[in-house]
Amino acid sequence: MKWNTTKLIATGSLAALEFVISLPIRGIYVGSGTNPLGGIFYLITDPIFDILTLLLIQQFGCVTIKNLMRTLITLPFPHVYPFPFYLVTGPITGLLLDSLFYLLKQKMRLSSVVIGGMDSSITVFFLYLIYITVGYAGAEKLPKIVLESVEIIERLIILFMIIFVIGAVSGYMGYLIYQKIKDTSVVRRIQGN
Repeated sequence: MKWNTTKLIATGSLAALEFVISLPIRGIYVGSGTNPLGGIFYLITDPIFDILTLLLIQQFGCVTIKNLMRTLITLPFPHVYPFPFYLVTGPITGLLLDSLFYLLKQKMRLSSVVIGGMDSSITVFFLYLIYITVGYAGAEKLPKIVLESVEIIERLIILFMIIFVIGAVSGYMGYLIYQKIKDTSVVRRIQGN
């Protein structure tokens, strides 16, 4: 299968839909000045949209392109990441997820769960790196605390597992949504069947 106009439009439409759904959360972020609710929201919605994109478009690079389009659409609005980092985190995450899907493509259900978990995990990892780099209050203490305390390492492992499970469940939700819509004429047109 090759890229065509229909697949590009569908990819852009998924990016725009993801943005529209995130608008209320962005309003809360602007109003409160903090984004814990937004972080949880994105850990749930990003894997769903990424899995839908992978299963609907089924082209290498589709999540990378969707994330790049979403980045461009959302430039004028507030972000979880500081500005320069925001431009690269989405496409890099997309490239990693596209590569993983390419390896696991034959088993759609398994790939949806694994990629969903990795999606959330990569997002949290990028946030951690960016917060340390930019110097958010308290972020610079995290590596020292982690190295000094085994108990903290255990908590971080548990937190990582929880984040992975949230992403995996969201990835499975994306798979179930795809199963409901895969036989529609719109999906067949997107996939060229």
